[in-house]
Amino acid sequence: MSAAAARPTDQAPPRWDLGPIAPPDGVRPVLDSLLGRCQAFSRSYTGQVGRLDGSGMAALLSDLGGLRSELLWLSSYATLRLASGTAGAAEHDLDAVIQAGLGEVEETLAFFELEWISLDETTTAQIISDPRLESDRHYLHSLRRLAPHVLSPGEEHALACREPAAAEAWVALYEQTLSAVEVPFGGRHRTIDEVVSELRSPDRNVRVGALGALHEALTPCAEVAAHCYYTLVADRLVTDQLRRFSGPRAARDLENELASDAVDLMLGRVEDHHGIARRWLAGKARLLGLEQPTIADEHAPLFDELRLPYPAALRLVLETLEGVAPELAAPARRAVAAQAIDAEPRPGKSANAFCLAPGHGRTPYVLINYTGRVRDALKLAHELGHAVHFQLAAERQTPLSFDTGLVTSEVAALLIELLVWGELRRGSAGDAARQALVEGLEAGFDTVFRQAALTRYEQRAYGLRASGTYLTADRLAEVWLEENTRYYGETLGLPQAYSLDWVRIDHFIRSRFYNYAYAFAYLASLGVLARHRDNRTSLAAHLLGFLRSGGAAAPSDQLSDLGFDPGDSGCWDLAFEELERMLRACQRIAR
Repeated sequence: MSAAAARPTDQAPPRWDLGPIAPPDGVRPVLDSLLGRCQAFSRSYTGQVGRLDGSGMAALLSDLGGLRSELLWLSSYATLRLASGTAGAAEHDLDAVIQAGLGEVEETLAFFELEWISLDETTTAQIISDPRLESDRHYLHSLRRLAPHVLSPGEEHALACREPAAAEAWVALYEQTLSAVEVPFGGRHRTIDEVVSELRSPDRNVRVGALGALHEALTPCAEVAAHCYYTLVADRLVTDQLRRFSGPRAARDLENELASDAVDLMLGRVEDHHGIARRWLAGKARLLGLEQPTIADEHAPLFDELRLPYPAALRLVLETLEGVAPELAAPARRAVAAQAIDAEPRPGKSANAFCLAPGHGRTPYVLINYTGRVRDALKLAHELGHAVHFQLAAERQTPLSFDTGLVTSEVAALLIELLVWGELRRGSAGDAARQALVEGLEAGFDTVFRQAALTRYEQRAYGLRASGTYLTADRLAEVWLEENTRYYGETLGLPQAYSLDWVRIDHFIRSRFYNYAYAFAYLASLGVLARHRDNRTSLAAHLLGFLRSGGAAAPSDQLSDLGFDPGDSGCWDLAFEELERMLRACQRIAR
């Protein structure tokens, strides 16, 4: 690595520079211009979609892609400003202005999808077959997957009008209730996230105390959260029936472009392999000298925590990518050089970790809070994996096909995270290597087994409501304990207070059946790495092809190109064999 290439790593955790994507004259002129162009687009094409030939559709998509890219730029800018200064009134005001303007803009573009979905199969087949549409063919196909579930324009308008009162108000009530929770612990009032972080303390008294304090603080919120959830579940079930979905998870499966049978197969294989996690947890309890471990001990550290400075973590990620293929490292270096990473922990900054691409061809922005832990280094690898994916896809794909769905996106980031984890484990010595190995294994368990348990909990909740059962806080708590007991068995005690842990899982409220995609993607990533374990050249070629394809194909097709068939039970078994290898390695070093 040249001195020039190494220079960006010689820094403390940085702040990003949003100057390159800030509208130079403010957002209002951009919004006004964008609205005018969208209105012109609508005037040109409304009522004409079914009459276009391949050339006309290519021109439409080119115009639409440019407009969509600008929409993404403005919405991303608002999100990034808000994330880097969540307590600032100016950021909230900016977000409100942009979101209101973008809502108006979106209304002018809605006609295209509705007209395209309404066309008959013969007409769409003739249009899609044109070679000029090759890059956006999957985009057009994917829009039509919703066709059987779209209602008449009047019905769609009615549902959209009722959404603020029927759903958004309940989500807002839940969020306001949880955001107001202050947990008395350690001599001061803390946020929920702060107390959750104490569950990784080396002091068992701290862990147990944190768990008890957390759930005591959640108790007054439980009935409100349950009523919000009950109302949302009831509304979603009615809407599913109107849209002719086969079940509560069907809409999510369709959005993820995954066959429901493949998702069911994955969830079943996860439950068949609970023993992997249970063996680790039982052995860990013995190492900790605990006769009766509880859920408070799940993430108890086994070793003194390694402190990994940010420059070393960034260097590790860049060198790992370089070692697989220089084409992987180049986009990550561009993000570093563009000051597109915000890794400095500070008050008012979002606690989340994410990567956003502010439009086709623009450098993606990464946000994490780097505190020097091994898991922070893995988060950096994961989010830079997304940044690499966005950039490589944009090089080959159009503004409508470079972005991907959740599963494909997570496979890309997890493959890179797992590669960096492997290098950290191999390149470190003593406690550093042991800690990296354990961190990776336990993160895998959280991603696979816990996310699957969350999905089963949701399925149970929707099933109860569909049968006419009211979802009280006590009933939800009972289901929560039952589904977690299916995972942990007798290896960890689940105190009654833990039955309220569902209250703080906002995905149940915000975005149903969101969680299983992470388990799916993690296992698929393990299976892919197992396929290419002994051939780094093959891995590099397949990985580059996968990343460059962006959203130009269905996830199942892209995974098949990597050697992983989600409909094949043997591929899932291969992934669990890889997880078993990780377990055995941890067991060896933890003795």
